[in-house]
Amino acid sequence: MSPSPARSEVWLVDLGMTVKVRPCLVLSVDSDDRNDRLLTTLVPHTTSTRDSRFEVRLK
Repeated sequence: MSPSPARSEVWLVDLGMTVKVRPCLVLSVDSDDRNDRLLTTLVPHTTSTRDSRFEVRLK
């Protein structure tokens, strides 16, 4: 059984499209066995910004 991401954890994820492994913050709530949807929402962290309206700048 593979580990399940839990909310507020940071995981290293191969995002494929960027051909890089990035740290990602898990936003989704923990799933349980009763859930029929196993969707996890991740936010990738990068220092290269593109000035997109979807980016959040942090100090």
